[in-house]
Amino acid sequence: GRSLIVRWVLSPSDREQAVAFAGCQILRAESPEGPFVAVGDTPARTAEFSDNRELRDGARYYYQGVARRGEARAPSVIVGPAIPTAQWASSCRWGV
Repeated sequence: GRSLIVRWVLSPSDREQAVAFAGCQILRAESPEGPFVAVGDTPARTAEFSDNRELRDGARYYYQGVARRGEARAPSVIVGPAIPTAQWASSCRWGV
């Protein structure tokens, strides 16, 4: 409910020994037009980010990754909406 996992495909140059990027800054907005705010960073060769910062069940969230290397930045396309929903678990046991 209160978290979303964002996954992406690494660029070919980030799958090899030499890393093309130092990491990725993750941005989030409630509209594809923004405004986007930074919600986290990932290290190089990482293809997943768990967003658990102030999410509301049922809200629509849009994400953009910005790959970085030194001062250079390479933004991704904007993806979404991702919509967190309440989760529940049952403590019932089933025998087979």
